[in-house]
Amino acid sequence: EVDRLATAGSPSLLPAVRLPHLALERWDELTHVRGHRSTEVPSAAVTPLRGILFDLDVTLADNAGAWDEVWPEVAEKLAERYPHFDPDAFREREIEISERHYELLLRGDVDFPTYRRNFLRESLEPWGELDDETLSLYVDGRARALDAIRLYPDALETVRGLRRLGLKVGVLTNGPSDLQRRKLALLRLEGELDAVAISGELGVSKPDPAAYRAAVAMLGLEPAEVAMVGDHVANDVAGALAAGLGAAVWVERYPGELPEGARLARELAEVPRLLGLAP
Repeated sequence: EVDRLATAGSPSLLPAVRLPHLALERWDELTHVRGHRSTEVPSAAVTPLRGILFDLDVTLADNAGAWDEVWPEVAEKLAERYPHFDPDAFREREIEISERHYELLLRGDVDFPTYRRNFLRESLEPWGELDDETLSLYVDGRARALDAIRLYPDALETVRGLRRLGLKVGVLTNGPSDLQRRKLALLRLEGELDAVAISGELGVSKPDPAAYRAAVAMLGLEPAEVAMVGDHVANDVAGALAAGLGAAVWVERYPGELPEGARLARELAEVPRLLGLAP
């Protein structure tokens, strides 16, 4: 999702680096101990889980893998236009500033073309000014990366396995409606789900409690009956717990800190066991 379709998959998208997004990198040390990893299966919940909500980008969808395939060609073209262009430094700048620009998009302060232009302009500042031709080649690269998007290898079977256990499964994702619907179509995922909640359609985005409530309602369940699974500490884990969901699982795509009360999964296949739904 640099639009969680752009920088998705980068280490800087995680706490202490990733979170200019909501400035959650400074969790109280009493509840966020660096290096702490809870993989224990929780004891039986007061309210049994009946549903699971997954984040889409970087959780079910491997955005980074698709962008990595396209990036070398894009970088070569940028280097032709900017003599001192540094591809690694550019990627770092993308990551550092992406969340701030994406927040403006999610709030409706800018439209998608404006978001992308402003984001790319700032990313390129050390090497020169952004012109329309450079914007076009970058946007073309992003479009090709989107077309190449794919699920993580264990994503589909995890979703199907949870549904076979009798749970309702949905997606709760931040982003514009047309972009996120396009991803779901490319991934052929929508038919595997009981509900799809997209911030651009809801009018509210994670970690606002209203976003979780809306997604839970689409499953026909109560918050305490639903667990949230995602890669973003603020949006998918801390926000879900604060909104009263029954459980939250952080999928640790890159190093970070595990909020108190959450479960850690290094692979999606671990989710049913971590939530006490499978041996």
